[in-house]
Amino acid sequence: MDPDDPLISLSSTTGAAPSHRDSLQVLSDEVHASHLSRQSEYVSGKTTDKKYQNRVREYLEWWEKDQARWCEAASTHGSSWVTIPAQPITAIKVALYLDYASNRPQVSLIFISLY
Repeated sequence: MDPDDPLISLSSTTGAAPSHRDSLQVLSDEVHASHLSRQSEYVSGKTTDKKYQNRVREYLEWWEKDQARWCEAASTHGSSWVTIPAQPITAIKVALYLDYASNRPQVSLIFISLY
């Protein structure tokens, strides 16, 4: 038996049979570890890492402004809004951001060469 096996360590730390939630957590941890091990391969020698960091920064800035907009709209209607933090980034938040990003006016830069 491998002592690093997540199933063995799960049952030995709790002393009881793992619950449904424990089993899902083991699977989630395995997927996360696998992703982290491949992540450097995905961005190696590419500009993906910089672009990703920029996109996350843009998301965080947008989320803060969007939450302020919700607070203001609620206040205008005599209601209140509980601000939701940008982190953790969830599927719902990504969907909202992608909708915003795909519908916002795109900035067009025109470079004029004088040479």
